[in-house]
Amino acid sequence: DEFIAEASVIAKSANLDCRFVRTNIYDLNTEYDNTFNLILFTAGALTWFHDLGRLFELVGRMLRPEGYLVVYEIHPFTNLLALKDEPVYEATNPYKIVYRYFRNDPWVSDTGADYIGKTTYKSKTFTPFSI
Repeated sequence: DEFIAEASVIAKSANLDCRFVRTNIYDLNTEYDNTFNLILFTAGALTWFHDLGRLFELVGRMLRPEGYLVVYEIHPFTNLLALKDEPVYEATNPYKIVYRYFRNDPWVSDTGADYIGKTTYKSKTFTPFSI
């Protein structure tokens, strides 16, 4: 919600007529087909989607013919590092690799990150769909 609020302020200051939609993209029907000039995924978003093929099929359907898909993502290598609130985190060596890249069990997290406000908070537990 803060991301949309900030985007709305920026759009207004640039005198742009924009509409922002925050939703579960899998729940959308055809009402948004051929609608958007831009679809944006920010850092860490793709790991939340359990079916990337379907996701990008929907994105392709919703973009206008000259529309843009912008993906700003991070490499999953960062999942090998401990977060500050984890017991294995070492402040003297924050770049120490503590997790395996390939895993048989899922990543589970309940630490949320607000990329706009630059804060962390206890979030709903989630299991990302990545290696």
